[in-house]
Amino acid sequence: MIQCNFNQVIANLKSSDTALYFWEASQVTSVDYSQLRSLIIGNAEHFRALGVSRGTRVVICLKTDVEHIVSFLAFIAIGAVPISIKPAKTINDVYIRDLAKLCSKFNIQYGYHTLPLPSGLVSLVWRSSASSTNLAAIAEVEPNDLVFVQFSSGSTSAPKAIPISHKNLMTNLSAILAVDGREPGSKGFNFLPLSHDMGLVGGLLSNLVYQNSLLLTGSAQFLRRPVDALIIANELNVNVMAMPDFALSYISKYLSVSRNKRLHKNVLSNLRTIYCGAEPIRFNSIKSFLEIANLFGLDPSALFFCYGLAEGTLLVTGRRFNTIQDSFDMSLPNRITARLGPPLGRAEVRICNKNVNAKENIVEEGQIGSVQIRGSNVFNGYWEDIPVSENDWFSTGDIGFIRNGELHICGRDKDMIIVNGENIFAVDIENSLAAIPELRETLVMVDEEQFYVLAVTSSKINLDTKKISSFICQNFGVVPQQVIPGLPGHILRTTSGKPMPRETLSRLKDNGVLTI
Repeated sequence: MIQCNFNQVIANLKSSDTALYFWEASQVTSVDYSQLRSLIIGNAEHFRALGVSRGTRVVICLKTDVEHIVSFLAFIAIGAVPISIKPAKTINDVYIRDLAKLCSKFNIQYGYHTLPLPSGLVSLVWRSSASSTNLAAIAEVEPNDLVFVQFSSGSTSAPKAIPISHKNLMTNLSAILAVDGREPGSKGFNFLPLSHDMGLVGGLLSNLVYQNSLLLTGSAQFLRRPVDALIIANELNVNVMAMPDFALSYISKYLSVSRNKRLHKNVLSNLRTIYCGAEPIRFNSIKSFLEIANLFGLDPSALFFCYGLAEGTLLVTGRRFNTIQDSFDMSLPNRITARLGPPLGRAEVRICNKNVNAKENIVEEGQIGSVQIRGSNVFNGYWEDIPVSENDWFSTGDIGFIRNGELHICGRDKDMIIVNGENIFAVDIENSLAAIPELRETLVMVDEEQFYVLAVTSSKINLDTKKISSFICQNFGVVPQQVIPGLPGHILRTTSGKPMPRETLSRLKDNGVLTI
């Protein structure tokens, strides 16, 4: 049985086992659980002396290091509300201005010192030497008290603040630990940004409940040295991690190159659960990954297809991989959707015709509609907006269907193209274009009633854009406004590696690349 709130989790961090391994450059450092708790409590006392108290709002951009993790958990221990924002690729005037707007909008008066804080905010700096065993410094909290605020997507320029309560968090952590069979002695690995819900909740916080050891590294380090990451994870006997679709594709290439070289044949054999989510799960990515990963000892059932979102704390539905045919639905023309399993824990999912709560708008099984969720893991409305109750349904903005009790996602509502009354999703076109050998990746960008295709090639070739347009027309009965040849760096991505079609389209417009 796990604790009722996350402050109880913090208070219980007393094991002598290693809590966190940090892999940076060629060095692995670590901190054990008793040290971690002493640092958290010591810094909670330190921050409280600086004026931070229950309910204080503190903006922070989490980095994958002991300083930021301890500080974040110390704010939670006080009963303050850490507001976890996304990092900037570059600190420029726009980011500084947007951060100031965010702090003004949400009346934030404290901020962590590693951010370019606007004038008037109190800058907080941790103390690496702070240490205490005074459990009274950990605030007693109620289930509905906020534990932190996270953001769904985008940047600080258009914030959608998602308040997560202790009840939301513990409900979701219970579901996560149950589905992957986590227990004391399990070990995790996370390379996703801690500013992302999958990195924070699924990576960091879930491993603290049973005091599991967790290997942490930054996304850039993982992408630079993926083979070393797998070797270190295997040496530490890691058995739980998350890999979005882009990471599976990326790893597949390195496994193929490294075959019979640096990696021994059982380097993936310890992995018991690999969460696949955060972006569309593509048939070709899974097929290619399993074909090569099988040679390195991976049990295919380790893959866990899931659907989640920040508004649901993290995890909403999921199921273990069985076979490639069983794990994807291919019944619809030009559409392959991953079977994302039934609702988990206390979550509920339904499909409706419109974004309304009226029960009569619920569609029949197998019909496509708006995905709505509710449950004690689901937030109570955007921060300082109109609150909703636990019994209200939240429209996710995703479009999908339920078949045999399992959720399938077709795409985002705003990425839908309507042709002769038929709904076509950007991801359907992207999946179809994967059949063209010279294409490394494609990004379909919807712009009102038209769409563009950014086509990234696998080598320096003269791309036949007319061939791509013709292919799309033959398969979907619609022609893109323009096919743009591109390089991998032309696709803008979130901190977790997820492509950002609207932001990419906006940049292409600004650069004068598009035919309007």
